[in-house]
Amino acid sequence: MTTIAIKDGVMACDGRVCAGDTIVYGSMNKIFRHDGKLYGMCGSCQHIEIFKKCVASGRDFPEELEMVALLMTSKGNYRVSITCGVLVKDPSVGSFAAIGSGGDFAWAAMKAGASAKEAVKIACELDVYSGGRVREVSL
Repeated sequence: MTTIAIKDGVMACDGRVCAGDTIVYGSMNKIFRHDGKLYGMCGSCQHIEIFKKCVASGRDFPEELEMVALLMTSKGNYRVSITCGVLVKDPSVGSFAAIGSGGDFAWAAMKAGASAKEAVKIACELDVYSGGRVREVSL
């Protein structure tokens, strides 16, 4: 459970990590930079670490990997889904997008004029599974 948002060349994320209904950590970095691209990841901590290692090494994704990410490149923003080890990059999501349990709140905030970081902060106020430190990274 998380909130990841992108807008105007900036990606933002919350830092909350939950185990069921229990908050276990508040400062996880869910944004990963590799080869001039930014990835903002939703999923289990284990799957996020596997994803990062596979992207960095060029290895195939294992079949058990299931997650969703936002991908920001110089050519556009994309939603990425990985199911059964297969990565599917959806068509461009436009100038702003948000994913995770707080994604709808963040999307609405950006539609109303908020930046990516402001939108994640708003989502953290409304979504019980988003919170902790809010980070922003520019492409």
